[in-house]
Amino acid sequence: RAFIKKQLSSVLHISLTTDVWKSPNNEFFICLTCHFLTSSYVNESFILSFRRFDDKHTGQKFRSFIDNELRKMNLKLKVSSITTDGGSDIKSATLGTTFGMRLSCAAHNLNLVVKNALWLFNKTKSKK
Repeated sequence: RAFIKKQLSSVLHISLTTDVWKSPNNEFFICLTCHFLTSSYVNESFILSFRRFDDKHTGQKFRSFIDNELRKMNLKLKVSSITTDGGSDIKSATLGTTFGMRLSCAAHNLNLVVKNALWLFNKTKSKK
């Protein structure tokens, strides 16, 4: 953590990504990653936190988690945006916060489109 904190001390702006998922053992995990450009304009990313998430999945719990991680790393004033999936819990966690502009994850949205298209295709095919 000290290495990452030192690397980020001179960075002016960061973007965040976060996601929550369930393991095959029904355990929930959360990951918070920061992304930034170095002074040489090289794109870098660091995982700020990756842990099991036993709390209720509410916007307030997610907001507290992100706030705490940013505070530990002295990054709260450097955040320009946060990219998340479209879950109502994480969307509410990022509304009206200092996490910058919330962006919807393009890969997640594309996955939803493909899943829906396949479901419609299979539904139509099974009716024949």
